[in-house]
Amino acid sequence: MKTCTFVTGNPNKVIEVEGPVIVEDSALEFNAMNKLPGPYIKQFLELLGNDGLNKLLHSYSDKTAEAVCTFAFTTGPSIDPITFQGRLEGQIVSARGPPVFGWEPIFEHEGETLAEMAHEKKNGLSHRYQALLKFQEWLAAQELDI
Repeated sequence: MKTCTFVTGNPNKVIEVEGPVIVEDSALEFNAMNKLPGPYIKQFLELLGNDGLNKLLHSYSDKTAEAVCTFAFTTGPSIDPITFQGRLEGQIVSARGPPVFGWEPIFEHEGETLAEMAHEKKNGLSHRYQALLKFQEWLAAQELDI
């Protein structure tokens, strides 16, 4: 059986990896702000909170946004990664629902914020689910020895 190395935010740990690697990142793109905060959402959220993120769009009529998740996979260090992306359209609203996970209380999709949705519903339509489904479908069609 091949080994699997778990790599988190430690940049030195990735040096040890010689085999397959999967990475994931999420972003929140405000259409009125030319896709910002995008991949910097974590930093924006830490500095501004959900209320501050909402205030960024105060002077814009366009409150639409996209939640984006990207998985990248490579079989080894010298192989270019393949990416799989999922997107969920919505809009930025005043916070509703339990503040359990990041910006979910301000991202509304079809009348409900992600924080208000039942986990089963959210997990079946989320940007992360869509990206992971694409990766799973691709992986099932491959003949990889990993």
